[in-house]
Amino acid sequence: MTSSVVKCINRRYCNIDDDDDSNPAEPGGGGGGFLFMSCSPESKKGLVPNIISLNNYNINVFGGVESGSGCGLQLKHITDLDLTDNLVSDWSQVFIVLKEFPCLEFLNLTNNLLTDTVSKEHCPDVQQGASRVRKFILNGNKLNWPSVHFLLSVLTRLEELHLSINNLHDIDDAKYEHSELRMLYLSCNPISDLAKLQDRFVFNCPKLEGLILAECPISRIPRLEKPEVNTLKQFNISCSEINSWQELDNINSYQGLTELKIQDCPLLRGYTEDERRMLLISRLPHVKILNGGDTIKADEREDAERAFIRYFLYSENVDEDDRPARLDELIAIHGRLEPLANIDMSPEISVSVTIKFKDNVKQEQISVRQTVKSFR
Repeated sequence: MTSSVVKCINRRYCNIDDDDDSNPAEPGGGGGGFLFMSCSPESKKGLVPNIISLNNYNINVFGGVESGSGCGLQLKHITDLDLTDNLVSDWSQVFIVLKEFPCLEFLNLTNNLLTDTVSKEHCPDVQQGASRVRKFILNGNKLNWPSVHFLLSVLTRLEELHLSINNLHDIDDAKYEHSELRMLYLSCNPISDLAKLQDRFVFNCPKLEGLILAECPISRIPRLEKPEVNTLKQFNISCSEINSWQELDNINSYQGLTELKIQDCPLLRGYTEDERRMLLISRLPHVKILNGGDTIKADEREDAERAFIRYFLYSENVDEDDRPARLDELIAIHGRLEPLANIDMSPEISVSVTIKFKDNVKQEQISVRQTVKSFR
């Protein structure tokens, strides 16, 4: 059985029931009562908390504030609303939520049923509330690019937009722009044309710092002719289809990019973990944080660069024609290094002993691992 946002808030946070046998205050609409207790300042004032979480409550509509509102339900102070795993399918209901929660800054609609293209018909009063939202999570729906374009135009204070797992293909020819957007999440979508995404969207957002494209079939990273157009500081292309060091080297043209995640792509699968890190650190001198770890320290970078030189000069698996341009740059910094000496530090397991008895002399190899008893 479906329910509404207002009814579920009343039941969960105000302990108000109705005559319905099912209780939407239990995830999935199960029966039984639920009493929420809190010592927050809002509760002391007779208000519900400013952070509301109603995951998996079969919610499909907002509902009237006056409906069953025996606790004098007030929504103006609520800033965060999480409606993950519900049944919202009508964009009109989304914008009613934005209108009725005038201070809402965070809205999570992950794994709902939003599929239709959103337009002005769904939100005649959009300016009354929508522009306050700063973080909007829409993962696991079925949005299209026209809907994204419209949301960008009405959510004027948006800073984070999560659009993972929406079956979004390569972007269309419209111009996507936003003056405040800082983080864009597009993981697990069949997006392959990074150049077009950058041209039509990414570089039209002057404050965009993070682009997350994990598990997208991207195989090419365009080299920027004008590095200054890049605003990205964080870039995630893990589980992509990158299979060329030249494509990876193009990241050096992204001025200001300091954090990179690139794991489990075809390019790196033939190397050990240590070799992968060494090659990435050496080829990407401006990247300071690699794959979510700590900041790369100066001594680690120097060790990686020296290992890089020896790897391409002396490794039997590397042809001279395969040596990258970065090798000459690092030789200019560290010099043409000699191969490391192969020193065997393992202990001796036997010693040569000369045994003399009167006129007899005998040479023996004695194991140092045997006991004195055995030696005798």
